[in-house]
Amino acid sequence: MSHRKLLVDMVISQHEDSAVLVNIEETKTRKNPLIVKKYVQPWMKGKINTKKKQISPTGFIEPNGSGKRQPHNARPDEKAEAIKHIESFPKYESHYSRRHTSRLYLAPNLNIKLIYDLYVSNRTMPVSYLFYAKIFKELEYKFKNLSIDTCKTCDYLENKKKSSNSEEIRAAVDEGKNKHLQLTEIAYGEKKADIEFSRNSSGKMVVLVFDLQQNLPTPNLSTNVVYYKRLLWTYNLTIRNCTENTTSCFMWHEGLSDRGSDQVASCLLKYLDSLVNTVEKVALYSDSCPGQNKNNIVAGALSLFVYRSTTINEIQHKFLEVGHTRMECDADHARIERAKKSSQKIVTGYLMTGTSLLELSPVRRNSR
Repeated sequence: MSHRKLLVDMVISQHEDSAVLVNIEETKTRKNPLIVKKYVQPWMKGKINTKKKQISPTGFIEPNGSGKRQPHNARPDEKAEAIKHIESFPKYESHYSRRHTSRLYLAPNLNIKLIYDLYVSNRTMPVSYLFYAKIFKELEYKFKNLSIDTCKTCDYLENKKKSSNSEEIRAAVDEGKNKHLQLTEIAYGEKKADIEFSRNSSGKMVVLVFDLQQNLPTPNLSTNVVYYKRLLWTYNLTIRNCTENTTSCFMWHEGLSDRGSDQVASCLLKYLDSLVNTVEKVALYSDSCPGQNKNNIVAGALSLFVYRSTTINEIQHKFLEVGHTRMECDADHARIERAKKSSQKIVTGYLMTGTSLLELSPVRRNSR
């Protein structure tokens, strides 16, 4: 008759003498249980004593530190090399707020997979991808669209401060940056005040913000073939009426016209013509791009409109501080981009207008 032994259970009790290993000698008839105590008692007593020594005054067992020892086959400089490689990429700060933040951003054309491939390409014994990604996460870096999130002036001043050892120069840089950020807050504050005033003006004043969206590729396809083809660019000038909280999009493609100051002025005049007769004053806000907004052509067109208008007698065109030009129409552009991803239409501006694209995507939040 064959026999086999089965280890069933291990019981640790608060009392040392009751710690036993239950070992059942099992036959085919599942009989003859046998409790073997003397072989296990010394080993269990040692384990219990060790655990008792680890109990803290609060009654909890402190961590024993297992798993924290450096593996014998690990090179001590592996993590340092990975950190050095990540630090070799240029980093930028977000400067849209005067509140201090330590968040740094890497260039938008990078991602964790790409920089890891670059890291592996010149090393014979690289760390794993998961370990590299973990290090990157610990450094708290992010990938961000620099054209949206950073300011050239702030980056220049910050780099100048870091590269100088002179306390006078560093103090002068801090003063210049504070003045720059103060102008930013003044511009945003004035825009906010104009919006509040216009909403209480009984329709006599409106506040408009406008900006050209990033070029829209046409057709709107996701296949990899389009990355090797010359696409048709579609342009979109978005005008947000902050007084009435409405949006108008003026769209055309590069075959019809360019996207310069003439086109911007034409869109503005067309929108101003559509305003109700009660409007007497218009406040325009935009960035300071000289090729599109801040130039003699747009200024002359607005002056001519006021001269010929029978209702509007004043138009103020105000420019936000360079590098800090986030506006309400940027949120509309983001909504259009989100709607494009879920839309089945492939020809932007023909089968679907900018307005209907906006209706497809709900508002998440507005810029200040």
